[in-house]
Amino acid sequence: FQQIRARAEAVLAEILSQSEGQSVLIVSHGDFTRSLIGLLMGIDADIAANIILDNASYSVLEKHEDGWKIITINRIS
Repeated sequence: FQQIRARAEAVLAEILSQSEGQSVLIVSHGDFTRSLIGLLMGIDADIAANIILDNASYSVLEKHEDGWKIITINRIS
């Protein structure tokens, strides 16, 4: 999981540097998505690894001035 998180951190940095003020859709596998959510929310990797994400679910996070806000997580409808 630590290796996945390191890759997620690099991808996230690239996406954020190129998408200021834009909406971004990221499609990925569960562990990578857990890593991204953990990074955005400041959650330790060990805890983020336990985020429950069903197959074909989606999560929505919004960037605010003071950080990121989870709008929905593990939504399947």
